[in-house]
Amino acid sequence: MQSMLKYKCLNLVYSSSATVYGTPETIPIPETSPVQPESVYGRSKGMCEDIIKDVCHAERTFNAVGLRYFK
Repeated sequence: MQSMLKYKCLNLVYSSSATVYGTPETIPIPETSPVQPESVYGRSKGMCEDIIKDVCHAERTFNAVGLRYFK
């Protein structure tokens, strides 16, 4: 992300995962469900989403969207 900012590549599409929700209470999983990952993979995806949010708040010119994939 530092390189993206340095070279003014200011838009990011992040490939996340529905695993950030852990075991869902309801299906289909509403996007408002709490993020409670139960695996290392899910936790790493959640951490990356948090980092991206932080960068977007700190660098107002940076834009990002995260896509959560379901099977």
